[in-house]
Amino acid sequence: MIIAYDHDVIAEHRATEPTAPDEPYIAVTVSLTPTEAQQMVDTLDSNGSSARATRDPLSRAVLEAIKESKILETL
Repeated sequence: MIIAYDHDVIAEHRATEPTAPDEPYIAVTVSLTPTEAQQMVDTLDSNGSSARATRDPLSRAVLEAIKESKILETL
């Protein structure tokens, strides 16, 4: 089960390079089991529909956490 809670969504400022200016980024904490992680990692070399379907729950959990946090309304 993939878990992403809205209280684990924060805005922070990060630089993309040591000399670059800070930019706003959204950080989302996601928890998943090692088995789930391995299944997703195993699909990285493929962009087929079944590989995307395997990775989709992670993307969905992250995006739902961002939506529920309403953090985009504050940036």
